[in-house]
Amino acid sequence: SRPAEGGTGYARVLSPHRQPYATRDGYLCVLPYTDRHWRRFFELAGRSEVLEDGRFASAAARARHVDELYAVVAEVMPSRAPRGFDGGFKLGIGHR
Repeated sequence: SRPAEGGTGYARVLSPHRQPYATRDGYLCVLPYTDRHWRRFFELAGRSEVLEDGRFASAAARARHVDELYAVVAEVMPSRAPRGFDGGFKLGIGHR
């Protein structure tokens, strides 16, 4: 049998919203992966309610709706200053 035909690529990487995000005074890359990372990001952004949305409540749901998820991040970031995230992420949160 033949393999299924369809698009190629990894949706998370191909999302037009996955890029350095403009902030109030610069740019910041945001690449959380785990539930803990996303929860902490939205806490620091003052948007904890985002993870209550069924599209973003679990890793599997976020994977299915990754473009919408990154669009929410893009909406949040312009009002934030990169320094406001420094204390929460400490540049190593993704490696714990």
